[in-house]
Amino acid sequence: MAPLGSRGLLTLVLTGATVGKPFRVAVISNADWAVSPPRAKPQFNIKFHIIKRPFVLLSGYRGCVLLAERHKLEALARTTNKSSEAILDTLAAINAIASRTSSGYVSEGCWVTSQIADARMRRISARYVGENKGSVPTLMPGLEILDHIKKNFNVKTGTDLRLIPIGGVIIGPGDGIPTPPPEGDPRTFVFAGSSAVGLLRSASGEKVALIEICHQECFIRMRRNEQIIVPIARLRIMHTQPNCQASARPLFPWPTLSPPLEIDGTHIDRGWEYSIGYYCEDGIHCAEFLQISRGLRNTAFLGDDDELVIVAPRASIKLTWTSVEDEPSALIEANVFWRTRPDGTRG
Repeated sequence: MAPLGSRGLLTLVLTGATVGKPFRVAVISNADWAVSPPRAKPQFNIKFHIIKRPFVLLSGYRGCVLLAERHKLEALARTTNKSSEAILDTLAAINAIASRTSSGYVSEGCWVTSQIADARMRRISARYVGENKGSVPTLMPGLEILDHIKKNFNVKTGTDLRLIPIGGVIIGPGDGIPTPPPEGDPRTFVFAGSSAVGLLRSASGEKVALIEICHQECFIRMRRNEQIIVPIARLRIMHTQPNCQASARPLFPWPTLSPPLEIDGTHIDRGWEYSIGYYCEDGIHCAEFLQISRGLRNTAFLGDDDELVIVAPRASIKLTWTSVEDEPSALIEANVFWRTRPDGTRG
């Protein structure tokens, strides 16, 4: 890679996410912002960061990012309860403010992304802002995610894919990392939640059935670095309608039900999350409930280096029925794993 003259500035920022390890950030740049206007250095410099604590990186014309916006970035790096969409909104707003004081070096239009470590998942979202459409490739692993999403997620004809939610799951309670032996005294804690009822509709909008999820209070006793399976709720399909048109398995994202969740009386943001897809093939109605993994930190009894991983349901559930008399049901079990954070972060 060779510079293209003194005005051939190029900066690449690469991020990498591996389950169970800290995020990595690499910066490859030949830009010299110490002079005005900036010039290209005769060689590229490479900086490599292993992220074990809240981290903010400003590249390019850093002088246009005001102190107030830097504080917002630092707060955003520390947050653990913002949704991906809220993170993208904040990044876009900070970039818009920076563009107004950048003397033309920073455009208001941009590409914003978010990567969140959530137990055995890496949640990635991205959005372009402005009139110039485009994207930055995201590979997982070796798969170009945007192309994959366009093929498997529901995007209306004539519209652009602006927000891309993605999750990748790695098998195993320790995410492929050897699990240390249990330690400390056993602790008892309580999962509590309420019931939720949702209306199940076909792709054409017809009412198909009601979904009822009845949560029960769960008393869990375990040591750190232990894993257990506990029943958390009863799932039931009610008031089924026999005459619905045939439909294929839907594209993602599927509708969700989110009953509230408390641990030892502490309210947990987002609550329980159930992703539900309905379709009808060969006269058989099917409702699928996807396995969802999430990690909780800095809440309830958890210490600075603890993580509580909840996989619920612990395996995908598929309920089927063929007539109005059928009201299938299932027990929802959760895989609960209280562990030391595998990425080595604290706080």
